[in-house]
Amino acid sequence: GRYEIGQEIVPVDALKFKDTKKYPDRIKAAMDDTGETDAMVVMGGAIHTIPVVVSCFEFEFMGGSMGSVVGERFARGAQAALEQKVPFICVTATGGARMQESLLSLMQMA
Repeated sequence: GRYEIGQEIVPVDALKFKDTKKYPDRIKAAMDDTGETDAMVVMGGAIHTIPVVVSCFEFEFMGGSMGSVVGERFARGAQAALEQKVPFICVTATGGARMQESLLSLMQMA
């Protein structure tokens, strides 16, 4: 069967980012539009009979922008693949770092 990795990790407005629309409102709108909780979904499962861990960006969620949740989910997916000794596949579709998380989003590349 397949299972989601990191679904319990959700975005927070740690910086209280100033914008024309509040960050929590943008997140809620993206959640409502996509049915996802952030721009990356990580799943474990199999392709045919080969076990894999796959991470996919959801571009419809704020342009697939990368914030702290994306970084943590990616790291957990990679760790799960290492522990299980299975391939880790990442499908990218991102607009880059999420400005509402400032340096927190940029640190995901460190």
